[in-house]
Amino acid sequence: MPAKKSFIFFLITWYLHSPIACEEDSPSSPKTECLKYLKFLFVIVYLSLSTSLQAFEYQLSICTMFQNESLYIKDWIDYHRYMGVEHFWLYNDRSTDDYRTVLLPYIEKGVVELIEWPSVVTKDGWHDLTVVNQPEVFTDALNKARGVSKWLAIIDTDEYIFPVQEATIIDCLEARFTNCPGIRVNWQCYGTSHVAKIPEGTHIWDALLYKMPWDNKLNLYTKSIVQPNYVKNCPNPHFCNYLDGYQDVNTHYKHSKNDSQSSIHIDILRINHYWTRDEWFLYHVRLPKRMSYERDTADFLLRRAEEMNEVFDDSLSQRMKFFSECN
Repeated sequence: MPAKKSFIFFLITWYLHSPIACEEDSPSSPKTECLKYLKFLFVIVYLSLSTSLQAFEYQLSICTMFQNESLYIKDWIDYHRYMGVEHFWLYNDRSTDDYRTVLLPYIEKGVVELIEWPSVVTKDGWHDLTVVNQPEVFTDALNKARGVSKWLAIIDTDEYIFPVQEATIIDCLEARFTNCPGIRVNWQCYGTSHVAKIPEGTHIWDALLYKMPWDNKLNLYTKSIVQPNYVKNCPNPHFCNYLDGYQDVNTHYKHSKNDSQSSIHIDILRINHYWTRDEWFLYHVRLPKRMSYERDTADFLLRRAEEMNEVFDDSLSQRMKFFSECN
């Protein structure tokens, strides 16, 4: 361990006194391109060594903001715990259901930290949610996770992170992305599968098996799994701002500056986004809430919901059944 610390000190000293830290030539010169490469290499080596020195209380945590999710949040927590998540920062936004009873066993075990966070409410509900409330919540969670959790996933309670090739999410992160400050993971949007109501005791991934075509443009949207030590804040539910010298990548190691990607990759990690849940939820919860934002018509939302019932995909259901049989 002392040897690693000495080497990190050497790297920092070398960086500060080398041409890499000095003014560069013209942007297109070979020297400039070489220096850019060396800077990138320095960041990767430093990130790898410094992260390995720090002992975190949790390897992987999740934060989310929720409202009236008592019917669904237990399944969501249990699934992600099975996939390697150790801790949850859950921000309650004025729920009126029995969420405390559902969450109490997890709170008592120290798995869930419940934060009461009533959101700002104005006439522009969509702006309140995506520009004010969620960014404030997720930035607060980043501050809580910094130095405490190596990885933090910033997702919603209708989103399930699916490691396609590894057994768990943390296995995937450590095998493929340990030197990445953050990863942007594409959606796969699922519909109701024409299920009127998910039966009690049935997992959502077993009940809802139809989705949009994998390359539908809505699936360009991503959510982030980040290393909080290298993140500045979260200005948007779909991406974060990073400290100088750091940036996120998609699961194929390409960076994008927008809240959506230019390509869709679901072969390593994906997020099953159960946007509609079942028919009851679509018509009684999702549709009224989206209509209250006055951004979309009911016809448009119902057409989108039906697009999410086009392709059969039970890959997560099959994965979980395989794990269940092995255990």
